[in-house]
Amino acid sequence: MTFLISTLILLATGGIGPDYKPGETLTANEVIEAMKSHLTCSWSAETVDTFKSGDPDHKVTGVVCTFTATIDVLNDAVKRGCNLIITHEPTYYNHLDTKELLENDPVYEAKQAIIDKHNLIIFRFHDHWHRTTPDGIYVGMIDKLRTPYLSQCKLADILKII
Repeated sequence: MTFLISTLILLATGGIGPDYKPGETLTANEVIEAMKSHLTCSWSAETVDTFKSGDPDHKVTGVVCTFTATIDVLNDAVKRGCNLIITHEPTYYNHLDTKELLENDPVYEAKQAIIDKHNLIIFRFHDHWHRTTPDGIYVGMIDKLRTPYLSQCKLADILKII
């Protein structure tokens, strides 16, 4: 996530290209296109990295990056005034984010109600985050594992082999 957060900071400070005007509000499409321009891999047409909900042409009020777009994350985004959620894992509980089997499911309906009520835009960023060099998930995990707590622990104390 470090790379992604750095990219979003870059976007927020106007480092997205020569046509950007400071103070200009970007659409979700513009944010994602700018993010794509910082990847080290080519964008593949066959990917789960797509918009899952909302209108990509709407202006972005704020961005939340998450591993999984849970109901709690969506509610937190709303409280923070953010309407673009970039998630790594599926929003709709299956790899391709298909909704057909979820109709009449109370958890799906509750999640979809929040998305619809607040005009949330959800983009899944999975395949290309793994394909970029270095792998964004690995970088984030390594960064989190370099905490003062872990540096004081022995590996055997942390990992339990079952």
